[in-house]
Amino acid sequence: MKKQFIKLLALTSAVVMAFPLFSSCKKNEEVKAASHVAIDVNPSLSLSLDEDNKVITVHASNEDAQILLYGEHLKGLDLEVALEKIAELSVELDYVNADNHGINVSVSGKLGENDVIGKLEAAFDKEAGALDINFSSDGTFTDLRILEGIKADFSANVDVQNLTVTEYKLIAEAQAVDGALSIEEAVKMSQEELMQIIAEGAIAIEPYATKAYNTAVSAASRVYNELKGGLLDVIWMEPYVKDLVNIFNRKYEVNNGALYNMYAGSSRVLGVAIDGIEAMIEIKNNTQVPTVVLDNIATALNLTEEQKTAFIAEVTVDGKITINSVESYLNKWFKNLTAEQRAQLKTTVDAIIDDVQAFAVTIDNSIAEEYKAAVVKLVKDLNDLIPDGLKTIAGAYVAEFENLVNKISTAVDGKEPLPAIKAVKKAFDGEATRLMQTMKEELTKEDLASVESAIEKVSGTLEGYEKSFADAKAKAEAEAKAWLENAKANRKNA
Repeated sequence: MKKQFIKLLALTSAVVMAFPLFSSCKKNEEVKAASHVAIDVNPSLSLSLDEDNKVITVHASNEDAQILLYGEHLKGLDLEVALEKIAELSVELDYVNADNHGINVSVSGKLGENDVIGKLEAAFDKEAGALDINFSSDGTFTDLRILEGIKADFSANVDVQNLTVTEYKLIAEAQAVDGALSIEEAVKMSQEELMQIIAEGAIAIEPYATKAYNTAVSAASRVYNELKGGLLDVIWMEPYVKDLVNIFNRKYEVNNGALYNMYAGSSRVLGVAIDGIEAMIEIKNNTQVPTVVLDNIATALNLTEEQKTAFIAEVTVDGKITINSVESYLNKWFKNLTAEQRAQLKTTVDAIIDDVQAFAVTIDNSIAEEYKAAVVKLVKDLNDLIPDGLKTIAGAYVAEFENLVNKISTAVDGKEPLPAIKAVKKAFDGEATRLMQTMKEELTKEDLASVESAIEKVSGTLEGYEKSFADAKAKAEAEAKAWLENAKANRKNA
């Protein structure tokens, strides 16, 4: 029975398709988002709601939100009840306190912003007692800084220039769940389309999918797909290679087996490249912030020497001051301000944004240089996967492939190279899926039986690959759950 299942799995596809990875059958749930509510306490999370204002999905945007939500069940609750639960957990876990008492809210869809903020205020008033909490919909410091940078990058795009911070936050979250979505594509989409991307993406993300979990499972997946593809892809090419001997009476006009190998193999190569690029970006984003930037921030905030020392201590994480740790501090500072204070300090905020953005640009430029070197090699690796025989008998198909590869080269000089590269991988995956279906339909019964027989012969090896991958995934899951449980317990007991 198990061998039959593996055979069926192999016949379906020899490659795990695009992100989100490892979602369970729950991804088949149908959802229709009518509204979207994003709440940034830090933790940062969002709720997708149906027409009746019931929660259909919950998305944790950072690990603090994963800690807050772990073991909780908000799905199916009325919005008001869900907000009450979020307020209760935020106070109980000490995310909201005298030091962090600003909450940013953004609302999209059919719900009214004032109505949602009113419900949230009532919920926090009940839980936080005398603590004076500031609510706003102005975005966080990071939202404003990134939005300003995007507008500078896309100065000729009217839709981008007209983005409000609420619209940007919706786009940013949609991009977080669909890495292939670019800003230029997203600004053309409706609120409803973006909300739907977020709702469907949230279903596929496990509540324990921490950064460490995703890294471990992604690495295990790459190994599994490479081993599995190397074993199975050649089997699907065999009927077509055998047919090529008979030049004058071929059964199959196009060698779809070779085309499938080209696209499936390229998807795996691209997946490894994307992992490498994302790791490189993570390293670059951990670059030490220059002293001059820290001095400028301290001056803009009018900090005393004692306050500046406390500021430096707070933004130093694991011995290093990064753009993320600095912005974590600035997000809290900005959210804690009242509306009147934000208005009075606009010049100060703008000056700090300019300083941080200038440093962010130097990081982006450094990333771009490494991109170029990596992509030159990547494009060569992908072009090397084109079988010589296909160039003459399947020229149109190869041209289509080469056009996709060229998009990767072009992407390096664009403003959003990584989404463009992920979009190419998605196209590779889609073409591999289409070719698999074509092969199943066009192969004769005899050839299809031959393929099934060959897969059956390697089923024991496949089972070993499956087990190794399942074990790695189970280990990552257990470690992630233990970390979340421990982190939540520590906050409760602090």
